[in-house]
Amino acid sequence: MKISKIEIKDYNQFKNFTIDLTYPKGHVKEGMPLDKVCFIGQSGTGKTTLLNLIRAIVSHGLIEKSYVNRKMKSISAETHFGNINRHIRIEEGVVSETLDRLVNVRTRNVNDEDRRKFLLTHYSDTNILISFPAEINTDFNSILKEKTSDDSSIIFQKPSDITPKDDNNDENKLKFKFFDFEINNVKEIWDNILKDIQKFKVSQLSYRNEIASKMETGMMDADKWIEDLKKWKDENPNPLKDLADKLNLILNKFNLEIKSEPDFKSAEDLKFIKVYQLDGTEIPNSYWSTGTKQLILTATPLIKLNTDKSIVLIDEPERSFYPDIQQEIIEFYTKLAPNAQFFIATHSPIIASSFEPWEIVELKFNSTGELLQDLYYKGDRDIKNYFIQPQYLRWDSILNKIFDLEHDGNPARKIKLTELSEKGLKLKKLKEEGTAKPKEIKRLWEEYKGIAELLDWKIETL
Repeated sequence: MKISKIEIKDYNQFKNFTIDLTYPKGHVKEGMPLDKVCFIGQSGTGKTTLLNLIRAIVSHGLIEKSYVNRKMKSISAETHFGNINRHIRIEEGVVSETLDRLVNVRTRNVNDEDRRKFLLTHYSDTNILISFPAEINTDFNSILKEKTSDDSSIIFQKPSDITPKDDNNDENKLKFKFFDFEINNVKEIWDNILKDIQKFKVSQLSYRNEIASKMETGMMDADKWIEDLKKWKDENPNPLKDLADKLNLILNKFNLEIKSEPDFKSAEDLKFIKVYQLDGTEIPNSYWSTGTKQLILTATPLIKLNTDKSIVLIDEPERSFYPDIQQEIIEFYTKLAPNAQFFIATHSPIIASSFEPWEIVELKFNSTGELLQDLYYKGDRDIKNYFIQPQYLRWDSILNKIFDLEHDGNPARKIKLTELSEKGLKLKKLKEEGTAKPKEIKRLWEEYKGIAELLDWKIETL
């Protein structure tokens, strides 16, 4: 499913508001839903509200009732799923839907049961929604707070014993296709995401214990063990390797890594991923930086879950990331889930620079307090009519042109620039007058150079 249009007649600060979420005329994907969308705007303009509205549209009110509330009036969206257009409408908290089958141009209304069957049929092997709140780091303690028993007998459990069990009814089947890290049971979500890694850890340790016992009793020699180990690895592929390979692309920049081979020592190690410094020193979970947590908590679900038809929501992806990581994080996420549709809300000009102008929805209030979208094109919505291209702008230009920041730096910079100009003019005047004051000229020149260096200003010979 991908959303191509949202119309809001009346919801919170949105009044008669429409967003076109398709590629513009002249684009190779003209008319198709955007693969990624960036919401920017001053606090209070409704970026997070739009993310919540998308959750309501995607859930159809079937999964979590708090997605949809009675304040949602006259909201409609067009979504696309293969050859089917879906028109979803929310009126005072009641969801209705119409399907258009493009092949035979047949339209019909659907009820809740129809929607459940549609979603279960078309999402049988993939997930519907993955939603990351801005405060996802606060979830970390929730993941670890339930202590796992230190009883060593856990290593002899069957892998199926540690796997979350899905209920058989349709409502619960759908529940496990929505991964919302704001309102769902976080511990339950992560048990589901990491279940194959947990199975592998238990199976590997059980195998090692079995082999050790056989070798101690003389039932197996070294050659037989090597042959048996190779066979076991072929039959039990390590799911941690793919996760480590992808996460380490960023973690290595933090001087950290995830090891492909699990270092399993106790039942506690089943609870979550383990992180090490590049020299092999383990970093306990409680000592992870907020940036490390942010990366692992957001990237791991995109690696482990099937996102082929998913919608991914990320609120403030820049949190706790240094600018160099912000510069590459959106491309990193979209490569992890190339077939998903991303909706991002941000305050970061660096994050915004990762988007094409037709992918940015800038929200702002006009002089009468009406909320509107600031368009980056004039005339028709055609790629040749866009006059702002975030990828081509300097960071200060993005702040000025897109984020509407009036100054090019801290107000103190303006004061120093004035001081630089005054000293420059005085130096120039002294030289033009031919005044024989070499000491004063040298002093002024040194002061001028010092201020220019502080301002990162190119020095001109006066």
